[in-house]
Amino acid sequence: MRTNSFFQGPRAFMTMLVGQAISVIGSGLSAFALGVWVYKTSGSVTQFAMVELAFWIPIILGSPIAGAIADRFNRRALMIICDAGSGFITLVIFLLLASGKLVIWEIFLVNFLLSALGILHRLTRTTVTPMLIAKEHLARANGFLQALDAGSQLVSPILAAALMNVIEIKGVILIDFSTYLFAILTLFLIKVPNRANIPDSNEQKTSLMRDILSGWQYLRTRSGLLRLIALFTLGNAFGAFFIVLYTPLVLSFTTTLALGSLSSIGGVGMLLGSLIIGVWGGPKRRMTGVILTSLFECASIILMGVQPSVILVGIGTLLIYINIPINNGLANAVIQSIVPVDRQGRVYGLMQMLGSAVMPLSFLAAGPLMDHVFEPLMATEGALAGNIGKLIGVGHGRGIALAFILLGIIYIVCLAGAYISPRLRSLEDGLPETQEAQAGLTPPLPIQESRSLV
Repeated sequence: MRTNSFFQGPRAFMTMLVGQAISVIGSGLSAFALGVWVYKTSGSVTQFAMVELAFWIPIILGSPIAGAIADRFNRRALMIICDAGSGFITLVIFLLLASGKLVIWEIFLVNFLLSALGILHRLTRTTVTPMLIAKEHLARANGFLQALDAGSQLVSPILAAALMNVIEIKGVILIDFSTYLFAILTLFLIKVPNRANIPDSNEQKTSLMRDILSGWQYLRTRSGLLRLIALFTLGNAFGAFFIVLYTPLVLSFTTTLALGSLSSIGGVGMLLGSLIIGVWGGPKRRMTGVILTSLFECASIILMGVQPSVILVGIGTLLIYINIPINNGLANAVIQSIVPVDRQGRVYGLMQMLGSAVMPLSFLAAGPLMDHVFEPLMATEGALAGNIGKLIGVGHGRGIALAFILLGIIYIVCLAGAYISPRLRSLEDGLPETQEAQAGLTPPLPIQESRSLV
């Protein structure tokens, strides 16, 4: 058999993992630093929410296109291009900061562009995984991928807070730029089988729009996947409130350094959760695991709103982030197991778009709801100060706490209803080959022989 100097299979996966881990930590440094800069510069929850909205718009609108591109072109080359583009944008941020010309609207634009490149990179990386890793190890591989975010969540906040006191925000951004260069180097060292372009395949001659439509056709004939998307859509709608309101909630009763520490606690949780799913591989019934971990996340969010306590928020943050990688790893393993590898890009892209479609409404609503409804209700003389206020406290930030509690309770009820659905509960039981034959679609490409990750 012909050999070359490239890392292949599981070795290529682990090499890619190392490069992306360094890059994600660097991105976490600049994300934390810029987030604090935006909130302190504007002092507005609404402005902070608009920055998050700018990040999510490309994910919602561009995911189907990104997925179709990931199926059509060389996936390793796409990841290199995305890292190079993100590195260039980061360098531009550094130059603007160095010249003292950075303003908030430019952060909106930067978030938009980085998100557009990021969603293409993430979808491509997700579809590369089943090309390098055997089917029975996908949950474990996805656990290791979740460790990328865990490492960033663990290291980046405290490191960024410390570095900002030494090299200021400009130095933090420059470090982020250097990590992109390292990620690009590791991608040049690996080889990824190019299964996106199949010789003599009719799909090579179709347009991106037809590729997207074929992905929708795949989803439309699988009601179990549609139910999963509906569940994720609701979860993302509530999760958007959590994303926007976490920083204002914490800063309402403690300091920026404490915020960094709490964010790092979340990183500890993600690392633990990633190791759990990476070593364990998850329960035999993966969809049951998805529902149960979602329930634990809801309970943790409720806990965070009970009192303005660093300890309670820290415990809630830890538990939430332990469950996130387990939940995502199990869900991705289910999808990767039943969707053909040559269609995963467009299917993932559509699922991402549909699952995130309501998030802009949450981002837009979060600020006004907190500023004009929830916060006034929980003010010292607010309408709920004499009843609910006696339980969770009154004053600045307690309206956000009340929103956390309500969101957690509502989603628990929805999860209980979802578990009753047999098609969702047994989604992983379908045989891809049988489904493909019934739908008249291309059968899945063969997966390489099994190899252990450890």
